[in-house]
Amino acid sequence: MSNEFIIKLNGEMRDGKREGASCGNEKTPGRMMQEPEGAEKVVRNVESMIQTYPLRENDFWYLVDYRWYLRWKSEWPSAPGTIGEIENKSLVDENGSVKNNLMENHDYILMPQSCWNRIRSFGFDVEIKRKVISTESGLLIEVHPVDLVIENGLNRNVNMRLSVSRITRVEQIKAPIMAQFQLSGKCYMMMVEEGEIIAIDESKTFEQLSIMSAVLVIVPQTEENKIKPFKIQEPVGYKRKGSSSGLVGLQNLGNTCFMNSALQCLSNTELLTEYFISGKYLNEINTENPLGMKGEIAGAYGQLIKEMWTTDEAVSPRHFKFTISRFAHQFSGYQQHDSQELLSFLMDGLHEDLNRIKKKPYVEIKDDDTRDENIIADEMWQLHKKRNDSIIVDLFQGQFKSTLVCPQCGYVSVTFDPFMYLSLPLPSTSQSTIQLTFVFKNKTPIKFSVKIPKNSFIQDLKEAISEKVDLATSKIFVADVYCSKIHSTFEDKRRLHITPNDTIFAYEVDDEEGIVQIPIYFKAPKKEYSYSEDLFGEPLVISLPSVISQSKLLNLIKEKVSPFLVAPKGFNIGLKEPYGPCIEIKESEENDLNFSSSHTLILQIKQDQEFSFLLNPTQVTEDHQDSSSPKADLGTCLDLFTRTEKLSQDDPWYCKKCKKHQQATKKFDLWRLPEFLVVHLKRFSYNRFFRDKIDTFIDYPIEGLSLAKYVKGPSRNGIYDL
Repeated sequence: MSNEFIIKLNGEMRDGKREGASCGNEKTPGRMMQEPEGAEKVVRNVESMIQTYPLRENDFWYLVDYRWYLRWKSEWPSAPGTIGEIENKSLVDENGSVKNNLMENHDYILMPQSCWNRIRSFGFDVEIKRKVISTESGLLIEVHPVDLVIENGLNRNVNMRLSVSRITRVEQIKAPIMAQFQLSGKCYMMMVEEGEIIAIDESKTFEQLSIMSAVLVIVPQTEENKIKPFKIQEPVGYKRKGSSSGLVGLQNLGNTCFMNSALQCLSNTELLTEYFISGKYLNEINTENPLGMKGEIAGAYGQLIKEMWTTDEAVSPRHFKFTISRFAHQFSGYQQHDSQELLSFLMDGLHEDLNRIKKKPYVEIKDDDTRDENIIADEMWQLHKKRNDSIIVDLFQGQFKSTLVCPQCGYVSVTFDPFMYLSLPLPSTSQSTIQLTFVFKNKTPIKFSVKIPKNSFIQDLKEAISEKVDLATSKIFVADVYCSKIHSTFEDKRRLHITPNDTIFAYEVDDEEGIVQIPIYFKAPKKEYSYSEDLFGEPLVISLPSVISQSKLLNLIKEKVSPFLVAPKGFNIGLKEPYGPCIEIKESEENDLNFSSSHTLILQIKQDQEFSFLLNPTQVTEDHQDSSSPKADLGTCLDLFTRTEKLSQDDPWYCKKCKKHQQATKKFDLWRLPEFLVVHLKRFSYNRFFRDKIDTFIDYPIEGLSLAKYVKGPSRNGIYDL
C-alpha cells in the first residue's frame, strides 16, 4: 500500500506508531533493581493490585510480557540480578501495534500505572499503555483499537492505515482523511462488505456498527453515486458454489478461530439447529430474565445460524461477536481465547435467554438422606427444571451424583447436581519434558528433549543434557532465548521453572578459571552503527578470558561466527555494557578489554552479507528419541474424574453430624446423561508462578463412546457418536 501512516485522534502522532506504544532502551536503575529489600512484599502488592485495582475512565493500564512477569515474581526476591529488562518487543508489530494473536494472562498481563511505575526501573524496550474507555457495556481497557484501511474512492491505489478507538464516531475521522487525500466537497464514508461497497451511518461509533477492523472507502459525491453504492471486484475464491447447506466457513475476524470452532460444533448439533432455523426460538425468548441478555444472545445466534444454513458463501460472524463482546468484555478485541470459555458463556447465555420459566419460583430442598437415591435424584431434577427449562437443558444438561464421607464419624452425604459439560482431568506425569537446542563448539547444533522430575533444579537439567551430549556439566551453559537474545541464564541451584513457551538453548563452553561466557547477538544491516533492537537469528555464546586484546577478540569472534556465514565478507562488532551504549570494536586498536558476564557482543552483518544461520530450528538436526508425548484415552480421564479423592486442608467440608469442618473424601458419578455430551479436557495445571500445559495425547472414538460403566442412575445406555 502507498501513503501508509497512522493518525491518532485527540492526541499526538508518535513516529508512526499507534497510541500506547513507545520504543527505546529506557533504563533507570532504581532501588527496586539494586536492592530486593522487601521484594516479596512488593510482589504480593503488585499481584493484589492487578487483581483488585478498579477500572476508571481515562486511566492508563500497561501491557507487560507475561513470561517476564512470571520470572519477576519467582526470581526477583531470591536472585535479583537474573531478571533483565522488561522485553515487550514480541508483543508489538513493526508499527508498534499490539499483535492480534495474543492472549491476556498467557502472552501479556495488564497492570495499572502504579504497578508499572514499580517495575519500570528494570528497564524496558517497548512501553505499551492502553486507555480505559467507557462503552455501552461498561468500562474496558482498549488493548486493540479499531484497525482501518482507508481507500481513496477516486484512486484506490492511494490508501492509508488508521487506528481509532471503538467509541469514535465515523464522522470524527472524515475531516482528517479528506485533508490527507486532498478531497473537498461532500464525501461519503463507506465500507467494503462481502464484495460490495456499502453505506454506513456516520453518526454512529465503530462499536455501534460492530466494526473492529474494516476497509473503508471515502467517496466524493457525484451525480452517478448519489443514489446507489457501487460494487468492487469480488475477492477470488470467496464464493463456494454448489456447497451443501450448512457446510460453509466462518470468516476469521482476527484470531476468532476459537469462536468459529465452537460455533461450527454447535451449528452441526442437528436438533439445536432445527430449533433455530424453524424460528421456534423466537416464541421462547425471555426478555424478563435478570440472568439473561434480554434475548440478544439468542437473537444474534439465531441470525447467524440462519445465514450459515441458507447461503453457499462464507459467513461473517461480525454481529454475533460484537453482541457477545458487549456482554463479556473478555471476548472484545482480537486476543486469542479458550474455545471452551466461549462455548460455556454462549450456552449459559442461550439457556437464560430461552428459559421458558418467566418467574423462577422459590424451591425448598428436603434435608432427608434416608430416602431411595432414585427418588432424591428425580426430585432434585424436577426442582432444577422448575427454575431452568430451555432447549439447552433439554439437549445438553445431565446430572451428577456427589458423595461425601466424613473421616471422623462416617456420615455420608449424597447430593445430585446438574451439569452442562464434563470437565475431565488429564493424566499427568511426574516428569517434565524439556525441549532444547544444544550448540556445540565444533559440530552442528542438535535439537532434542530430556525428561527430568518435576520440581527439579537446573543442575538436574544439566546432568540430563550431559548424558545426551557426553560433556561435563561444567561445560554446559543453559539459557532462555527470547527475541533473538538471551532472556535469562540459569544458576545450578535454582529450581526449575521452565514454561512450555520458553525457548531453551544449551551451549558447549570452556570451564577454565578466569573464563567468562559472553553472548553474541546478530544485528540486521543498517547504514549507521548504533545498537537497537533489530536483532535476528539466535544468539551464540563465546568463552573469553576476562582480559583480552581487541585484535585477539576479533580473531576469536571470527573463528566462532565464520561457520555460519556462506561467504564471509566481514561485519561490525560492538561491545555492549549493561545500561550503556554499544561501543564499536576496531581491529586497528590494541587496547585490552575487561569482560564480565554482564557484557554482550553485537555483530552487525554488512549490507551485502549472505548469512546462513544454522541455529534456525528448521535446519537443526533433531533427535526424536524419547520425544513422544504420553498417551491416554477418554476412559482414563473418566476414571480420574470418578475416583475418590480427599479434600485438601484449604477446602474442608462441614459435617452436620460432627458439627465441624472435615477433610472428607469426595466422589463424583454420572447419574443422568444428556442427549448431547460436551467434554472439556483440562489441559492446564496451575501453581503460584506458572501455568503448566499437560501435553498428554488423548484418544477418543469417532463412534460408540460408551459411558455405561460410569453411570450409576437408571439412565440410558450411554452410547455417543462424535
